[in-house]
Amino acid sequence: FSFLRRGMSPNLNLMTLDQSMVFNPRNIQYIEYYNHHMKVVVGNDRYEGMIDDYNIITKRLEYNHFIQAHPHYLVNAAYIIEYKSHEIRMKNLDILPTTLRNIDIKRAIMSVKSFRA
Repeated sequence: FSFLRRGMSPNLNLMTLDQSMVFNPRNIQYIEYYNHHMKVVVGNDRYEGMIDDYNIITKRLEYNHFIQAHPHYLVNAAYIIEYKSHEIRMKNLDILPTTLRNIDIKRAIMSVKSFRA
């Protein structure tokens, strides 16, 4: 995974074994990180590839309403439809673990709503 460096594009470029894919962060529901691999979830589609620097990706996605919901998950707050103790339900109905407090998740969702208003 690397960011497109020309023009500081906010898009993400995922390199798999056979192709390169570009994602607009607004379309990504969540990203799962595990053992230097990433899974990008867009709707019900999943794309997997290798990453260069997870910390850079995390910092860049903060500005696109992503929250670090769990050490292995970056979640786009715009796609959260329900949350309760230790889990988040996404718009595509995936259920993800979370280590965040409910109030922190609520603040992230409210931030998206106020930004779009």
